[in-house]
Amino acid sequence: MHHGKVLATHKGLKVINCLECGYAHVDPLPSSDDLMPYYETDFFSKTKASAYLDNASDEEKNWRDGLYGDRLRLAEKYLNTNGKELLDIGCGPGRFLRVAQNSGWTIKGIEPGVAAVEYCHQQGFDVDAGFFDTVSAATLGEFDIVHSDMVLEHVPHPANFVQLVKKTLKRDGIFIISVPNDFNPFQMTLESSGNFQPWWIDRDHINYFNFDTLENLLSQNGFEVLDRLTTFPMDMFLLMGENYIDDNQLGPLCHKKRMHFDLNFEYIGLQEHRLNFYRQLAQAGMGRHAIIIAKVEQHEYS
Repeated sequence: MHHGKVLATHKGLKVINCLECGYAHVDPLPSSDDLMPYYETDFFSKTKASAYLDNASDEEKNWRDGLYGDRLRLAEKYLNTNGKELLDIGCGPGRFLRVAQNSGWTIKGIEPGVAAVEYCHQQGFDVDAGFFDTVSAATLGEFDIVHSDMVLEHVPHPANFVQLVKKTLKRDGIFIISVPNDFNPFQMTLESSGNFQPWWIDRDHINYFNFDTLENLLSQNGFEVLDRLTTFPMDMFLLMGENYIDDNQLGPLCHKKRMHFDLNFEYIGLQEHRLNFYRQLAQAGMGRHAIIIAKVEQHEYS
C-alpha cells in the first residue's frame, strides 16, 4: 500500500511523498497495461512529434548536442573499462545516440515509440522497438555505458528498472540517468509565494524525483553514486518576473536565452566551464534536471 504526505494536487492528479518507495509519485499508480499503448503510439506520433523528431533548428540541435556531450564526457572520466559499447534506453529520435556515435561509441538503442524508432532507422541507428523490460534486457547484451534520459519519471516500477540496468552493465560500467528535478527549491519558493500552482505536475509523469531521492533509489539498488550534473534552471526566469507559465509568448524567448547561455561556452571551446558550472549547481540541488553518474557497487559482483 502506497502512503505518505500529499505534496500537491494539480490537474486532477495527487502526488504523495511515498514512505514505501522513498520518492514522490502519483496516487493511485497507473498499471503498465494502461501505459503501453500510449507510449507505443501517441507519445511520439502525437504528443511529442514537433518537439522530438526532425524539425528542430540547427541552433537547437547544437544546443542539445552540447549538453549531451557534457554528460558523456563526465561519464567517461569515471569509466575504467576499455570497451566502447553504449545503450540508450528510451532513446527517442536518437539524439544522444548521435552524439555518442560521433564520439567513437558503438551505439544501441531501445525505444517503444513507433514513430521515433522509424526515425532512428532512417538515420542508420541500431535501435530495437519495445520497452526496456525483463524480456528485452535479456536480448540486448552488456554495455560499458547505459544512458537513460527522461524515462524514469514515466516508469511504474523504478526499482525494477534500476535492477535491470544493473544486469545490463559490464563490470565497472557507468550508468547515466536524467530525470526532471521536481519539488526543487526554486519551484517550492514560487509555489509558496502563492502566485504559482505546481505547474511541473504533468499527466505524462508518474514519479517526481529530486537529486536526493534519485540517489537514494540508486543506492538502495546496488549503485554507487559518482557525480551530479544538471541543466539551466528555467525556474529562475519565473523568479525574475518572466512568467512563461501564463504567457505562451515568453516561453520560447526564455528557452532561447538559456540556449544562448549554454552555446556561448560551446562556441568558444569552454565546454568544461559549462560542465563545472552545472556540476556545482547540482551539488546544491538546483537546476532543471537531476542527472546522476553512477556505477554498480563492487560487492554486487561477489
